[in-house]
Amino acid sequence: MKYLDKIAVTLFVGGVITLMQIPFAMALAAHRNALEEDSEFIYADSFEPKAIAAIELDPNFNKAFYDLGLDELKQYDKVLAELDREIALEDQDAEAYYAYYNRGLDYFMLQEYEKALAEFNRAISLNPNFADAYINRGLTYIQLQEYEKALAEFNRAIALNPQLVDAYINRGNTYVELQEYEKALAEFNQAIALDPQYAPAYNNRGLTYAQLKQYDRALTDYNQAIAINPQDPLAYNNRGFTYAQLKQYDRALVDYNQAIAINPQDTLAYNNRGNTYAQLKQYDRALADYNQAIALAPQYAEAYYNRGLTYFELGNIPQTKKDWSKAASLFKQQNNIQAYQFVQQQLQQF
Repeated sequence: MKYLDKIAVTLFVGGVITLMQIPFAMALAAHRNALEEDSEFIYADSFEPKAIAAIELDPNFNKAFYDLGLDELKQYDKVLAELDREIALEDQDAEAYYAYYNRGLDYFMLQEYEKALAEFNRAISLNPNFADAYINRGLTYIQLQEYEKALAEFNRAIALNPQLVDAYINRGNTYVELQEYEKALAEFNQAIALDPQYAPAYNNRGLTYAQLKQYDRALTDYNQAIAINPQDPLAYNNRGFTYAQLKQYDRALVDYNQAIAINPQDTLAYNNRGNTYAQLKQYDRALADYNQAIALAPQYAEAYYNRGLTYFELGNIPQTKKDWSKAASLFKQQNNIQAYQFVQQQLQQF
C-alpha cells in the first residue's frame, strides 16, 4: 500500500502567494493590499499577518485559524460588516467595485465559494477591466472543480494584462489539475520569461516536471527556487518529495528538516518526513511526525491515513481501522471523493 505524500503549488489570490495541495487541492486566500488601499481598513494591520501565517503553516487552514485564536477568525464577520457599510455608502461610487471584490475575497477565505462568485460577478459588472477579479473568480472555479470556467477567467485576465505573471501561473496550475502537463509547462515558462527571479514559477514548473517523472529537471527548478528564496519551505518540501521518489531518503530528510527549521508548524513537512521514515522502517519516528501533523491540523486526512498505514505495518489493526475511518470521513467532508473511495477500499479488507 502507498503512503499519501503531498506536494504544494503556489497560487495567487489578490496578489498574495498561497498554497494548493496536489492531488488534494485546497486553495486558500488572503489579501495583503488592504492596508495599502485603506489605512483604516479594520483588519489589515492586525489580522492579516496572522492569516498569512496560518495559511503558510497549515494546509488545513480552519484549524490554523483556531490555533491563532477564535477571536481573530471572527474578524471576518467585522470585515464583512464593514464591507457591507462601504458598499451601501459607495454603491453609486466609481470605486464600489473594489468593496465587492474585497467581500468576495473574504467569502473565498471562509470557503463560501458561491457567495464569493456572486461578489466577484458584481465587481466585474461594475469594472469589466478589473483583471484581479477575473483571477480570483478563476480560483473560485478551481475550488468548485470547474476547471474550464477557471481557464476562461485566467484568459480574460491575461487579455487585459499580458504581463500579469500570476495569471499565467494560475492558468498553469489549472492545466496541472486537468493533467495537461505540457500546457502547464508552457504557462510556467511564460511566467519565468516575464520575471526570471520569481521563485514560485520555478517551484511550480518543478512540480510539473515531477508529475512527468522528469526528476532531474524538477530538481534543477527547485534548486533555482531555493537559490532565489532560501527561506521558502515549499521548495524544500517539494525537493524532498522528489528525492523520496528517487529513493534518496537521506537527502529527502535533510530537506524536510530544513522546511521544519524554517517553519516549525509545517504540517506538510511533518507528513512527508513521516512517510520517509516509514519507508526506512523507522516507524516510531514516522508515528511521531504524523502525530505532530495531526496535532497541528486535526482535519489533515492524509496524515490519518498514513498513520493508519504505519500501524498496519506494525500489526496494530484496531488503530489502523480507527485512523482510516477518520481519514475516510475527512476526505468525504472535503469532497475528495477519489481519496474517500480509495480509503474505503482499504477498509474493506478487514
